[in-house]
Amino acid sequence: MSNNHSLLERWMLQHAIVILAFAAVAFISQIIWIFPAGAALSFSLLFYNARKSFAPSILLSGANLVTGIRLAGVCSLFLPGLSQEMLFGIGLVIVLLDGLDGFLARKMGQESEFGAYLDAETDALLVAALSFLLVLQGMFGWWILIPGFLRYLYFIPVYFCKDPNVGEFRFGLAKYIAVFFMGSLLATLILPYSITLPVLIAASLALFYSFGRGLQHEIPGLFASAGWNLFIFSLFFLIANFLIFIPIYIGHLDIGMYELPDLAAQSGFGPQLAFRSTNDPFRICGEFLLLTFLLYLLRNKKIAFRLVAWVGVWLFIGLILFQTYQAFYIRLYGVVPKMAADIVLFREVLPIFLSSVGGDKLTYFLGGLAAMSVLILIFFLGYYIWLKSIRKLKNRLIIPISLGLLLLFSFWSSWSLSISGKSTFSNTAQWLSPRIVESIRFDNSERLWNMGRQLPYRKYWNYDLAEKPPVYVLFIESYGSVATIPEEAAPGFKRLADSLETALVADDWKIKSTYSHAPILGGRSWLSFTSGLCGVYIDNQIHYNNLLYSNPNYPHWPELMNRLGYDSYRMSTMRTNAKTDSLIPYAILDQFWKFDHFTSFQEIPYKGYPYDFYGGIPDQYALGYFRDSVLVDPDRPHFMFFITMSSHTPWYPPPPVLADWRDLDAIKDSPYGSDRELAGDKMDRYEDAIRYELEVVTQFILDGPDDAIYVLLGDHQPGALEYKLWGIFPDDTTPLHIITKDSLFAASFDTFDAGLYIDTSRAQMIRHEALYSHFMNRFLRRFSTDVQGLPPFQERGLFPPESTAPREEGQ
Repeated sequence: MSNNHSLLERWMLQHAIVILAFAAVAFISQIIWIFPAGAALSFSLLFYNARKSFAPSILLSGANLVTGIRLAGVCSLFLPGLSQEMLFGIGLVIVLLDGLDGFLARKMGQESEFGAYLDAETDALLVAALSFLLVLQGMFGWWILIPGFLRYLYFIPVYFCKDPNVGEFRFGLAKYIAVFFMGSLLATLILPYSITLPVLIAASLALFYSFGRGLQHEIPGLFASAGWNLFIFSLFFLIANFLIFIPIYIGHLDIGMYELPDLAAQSGFGPQLAFRSTNDPFRICGEFLLLTFLLYLLRNKKIAFRLVAWVGVWLFIGLILFQTYQAFYIRLYGVVPKMAADIVLFREVLPIFLSSVGGDKLTYFLGGLAAMSVLILIFFLGYYIWLKSIRKLKNRLIIPISLGLLLLFSFWSSWSLSISGKSTFSNTAQWLSPRIVESIRFDNSERLWNMGRQLPYRKYWNYDLAEKPPVYVLFIESYGSVATIPEEAAPGFKRLADSLETALVADDWKIKSTYSHAPILGGRSWLSFTSGLCGVYIDNQIHYNNLLYSNPNYPHWPELMNRLGYDSYRMSTMRTNAKTDSLIPYAILDQFWKFDHFTSFQEIPYKGYPYDFYGGIPDQYALGYFRDSVLVDPDRPHFMFFITMSSHTPWYPPPPVLADWRDLDAIKDSPYGSDRELAGDKMDRYEDAIRYELEVVTQFILDGPDDAIYVLLGDHQPGALEYKLWGIFPDDTTPLHIITKDSLFAASFDTFDAGLYIDTSRAQMIRHEALYSHFMNRFLRRFSTDVQGLPPFQERGLFPPESTAPREEGQ
C-alpha cells in the first residue's frame, strides 16, 4: 500500500483540511458547534470509505469501539454550560481510555493500520479541541491554536512534498511529547495560570521540535541551505518579539491570566484578532517588524544593510529596556510611567531607599550591570546569526508578502485601537514608540509654582476657634479598597470592622466613613499624603518638588493648625542613618511643613525585634511612645500627623498587639519562629497587616483623649494587588474614616456612611485632594466663633489636571 496514495492518507489530507476549515468558521462566527460537527462528519466519511478496504471485524473491533467512545467524548467537550472542572474530568477520562484501547488491541490481537490512524487522529482532535476551547474561554491567546492544530498544519505539506523513497519516520520521544502537551492543556483547566503557562510553553516548544524532526525526515533537504536560513530567520523573529513582551508577563506572573473587563464584551473575528484580553508575551512589536522588513529588502545592499542592522541593535535593546522599566513601574505603582518625573524620582528617592534598607550601591550597580551584560551578549550572538540568515535568504515572494501583511495588520490593529479607546496593552500587534513618546512627554507646567497667595485655603486663617479638640491625621500604609471590596476579602473585613466598631461605639465614639480616590497607586506615599494635607492633586515627583521648593508659605493643614493655636507633631518610623540624613532635604521639608515637633526613627528608643527591613518599629510602639513620651502637654491643643509602616509591602508577619506597648521591647526574636519570612498567600499576608493596623489604631483611640478627632485614611492601594478590583470597583480608592465623640461634628459628614464597614450605595466618594477642604469646612463650622465666608469644598482639590496619568489596562 503506497505511503502517498493510500486510502487512509487521502482521508487524512481531507480530514486536515476539514478540521482547519470548520475550526476557522467556528472561530470567526463564534458558533462553536460547527467545529465538532465538522469533525464528526469527517470521521463518518472515514468509516464509510473504509468499509470496502477493511473488514467489519476490524472497523468495529472492541479497541476501535473504545476509540469511538473517546471520539464522542471529544465532541462532548463542546456541550454548553460545562465548567472548567467538568472539561478537565471529561478530558482526563478520554486520556485514560487511550491506554485502554491500546491494551485491548494488543491483548485481543486487534491491532490494525486503521485502528492506529483512528487512535492517533482522536488524540489530535482532543488536542485541537482543548486549545480551541481555551481560546474561546479567554484563558489563552490565539497563539495556542498553532501547536494545538499543528498536526493538521504539518500533514498538508508532508502529503504533497514527501519524498517517496524515505521510509516511515519513528521518533522515540514523539509519543511522550504528545502526552506532555496534552497533559499541559488539561492542567490549565484546574491549575494557576502562572504555573501552567511556562509548562505549556515548554510543551509547545517540545512539540515543535518533534514535528520539526518529522519534517526533516519526510522532506529531506528542507533544513539545508535556504530552508534552514528561513527557519533561523523566522525563529529569531518570533523569539525577539517574545523577549520584547516577556517583561510585562513576568511583571504580572503572580497575577496570572487576567481578563480585562472592557474587552469581555468584544466578539467577532476582528476584535478578537486585534485585541487580546489575556496576559501573555506572544505579540508582535511593530517597530521590530518594520526593522525586519527593511533588513530583508536591503539584504543585498551591503552598506545600507549594515547601517540598518546597527540601528536595529540599539532599537531592540532600547525596546527591551523600556519594556522592563515599564513593567517594573506598572507592577509597583499601577500606572504607565512618566520618564521625566521618574528620572527625578530615581535620582532623589532611590538612593535614600537603598541607604535606609542597607546594602552597598556599588554592589547593586555591579550586579545589575553583570546581568545586563550577559543578556546583551546572548542577544548579540543571536542577532549576528539572524543577520547572516537574512543575507542568505533567496528571493521568495512569500517572504515580503508575509512581512507586508503583518505590517498592514499592525497598522490596522493600531487604527482599531484609536477608534475603540482600548488600551495599547491589549493589542496583538503593538507599536511601542507612541508609548515611549507619551512617557517622555510631560506637562511640567508652572501651576504649582508660587501660588500660596492665591489659594482659598488661606481664608481659613481668618477664623478663631471656640473649642480646640485634638486632631490626629493617620495615613494607614497600603490600606486600600482591596482590603474591603473583593469577594475573598469582604467577609473577613466586615467581621473585623464589626468587632472594632462595637468596641468604639461602646465607648461612645461615632464613626463616619467613605472611600477616597488616591492620586497614586501602589506606592509613593508622600505624594498621597501631600495631596491630602495640601488639598492639591500631586501624582509625580516633579509637581511635588515644585510645590515643596517654591511655596514656603503654603497654607496647608499643619500650617493652618499652627495658626489656630495648635502644637503640631509629626512622627516617622522609616529607618534613617547618617547617609540618608545627608540625602534628605530636611531644611526644605522643615521650611515647607513647619511642624513644631518632629520625631524621627533614631529618636524612638525601640529595642525589640525589627519586624521589617524599613526599620521594624511596630506601629503600636510608635503611637504609644508618642502619646506617653513625645506629647509635651496632652492638655494643650495638638495636631498629629503619622503614616504607619507595619502594613508596608511585602507584608511580613505583623507584630503582636500587646496590652502595654512597652512590652514590645522585650521581644528580641521573631515571635513567628522565622526571620521575616514571606510565607503564604500574598493577599492573606496583606489582610493580616491591615487587621493589625486597625486593631492598633482602635486601641490608640480608646486609650486617647475623649475630645479628640481622628482621621484615618489609606494612602494608596497595596502594590500589585489592585487588579483584584478590576471590573468591580475603582482601583484607586482607599477607605476614609472620621472618628469622634462629638455628635454634631460626626453628623456634618452626612454624605458618609455610618460605621467602619462602608456601604458603597450610601457613601459619596471624595478625593484625597478634597479631604483638606471637606474636613476644615466642617471643622470650622462646628468649632469656630464665626462661620461667615467659609470657602466651599474643593471637590477636585486645587488645579486638578486635565487628565490623570495613563492607567494600565483593566483599571
